[in-house]
Amino acid sequence: MADGKLEERVCSKILDNRDFGFIKLVVERPLRLNFQSSQERIARLYEQNAFTALAESKKRKNKKEIVGEIEEGKKEQADIIKALSAMDGGRVYTNRDEFKRVLDRSLDQAELSPSNAVYKAILAALSERDPSADICTDAKGSPEADPDLRDTESIALPRVQLPLPIEYKGSDGKEPDNEALVKLVKTHCDEYFAREVKPYWPDGWIDYSKTRVGYEIAVIHPSDVEQFAEVWFRNRKDSTLGEHKQLNAILDQAVERYKSLYESVLPRQFLQRHLRSRADDASLLRQFVEQFYVGGIQLLA
Repeated sequence: MADGKLEERVCSKILDNRDFGFIKLVVERPLRLNFQSSQERIARLYEQNAFTALAESKKRKNKKEIVGEIEEGKKEQADIIKALSAMDGGRVYTNRDEFKRVLDRSLDQAELSPSNAVYKAILAALSERDPSADICTDAKGSPEADPDLRDTESIALPRVQLPLPIEYKGSDGKEPDNEALVKLVKTHCDEYFAREVKPYWPDGWIDYSKTRVGYEIAVIHPSDVEQFAEVWFRNRKDSTLGEHKQLNAILDQAVERYKSLYESVLPRQFLQRHLRSRADDASLLRQFVEQFYVGGIQLLA
């Protein structure tokens, strides 16, 4: 309202770069396994590459040596199975260290010394995940993480001066040293974890070696989702060509917003380091579609 008259105004808001940023936390939970030398689990040894490789030959020319190496490997396989079958197949162990002591005794009695790879294959075949089992620990007594239970949390950036530049991977392809970053954000992350994660996963922890900073900008508007869903979920078996054009037009809107942000909003240094190239627009489209329907779609040109 100005001078008693209604005026249409264009309002804008200037945001700091950090307003688009977040910290990615990797939350680990402990590995818990039970072990049993039942015939069913022993049969799983043949699903382990290291075990099946025993009956394969690495030689290529001398047929006699090839046959001899294969036969030797098959004998080792049979001896291992015999040693495992001699154990109490009805007992279930919920502590890995205890089971390994029993396993080692059985292998020693059979005068077997399998390689580390084969030994790990034996443990893998005879184990199953068990939330009631004891936590598996490493040589230092620290809990081992279960990759199947691994999860991520994205939390807002705290008001700190980030140690720039922040690399995702070094030139050698190795994970970067994020020690400086962790020192700045650890208290912030610990507070979030205690408040939002620990009540649900009391045995979980943050693997700070995997902590990263990322940026996310919303180029997909709720109206895009509504328009797309209105066409996509129409009650008919096959979509028409006109509907395909409608879907692509809606997707194009998001792409154009992304390109505009790509060129004008973020610092050039950040764009060069972290943002996808325009050639990856198809990836953006897939992410867009995945936000509001389950299944798959082949986008038409």
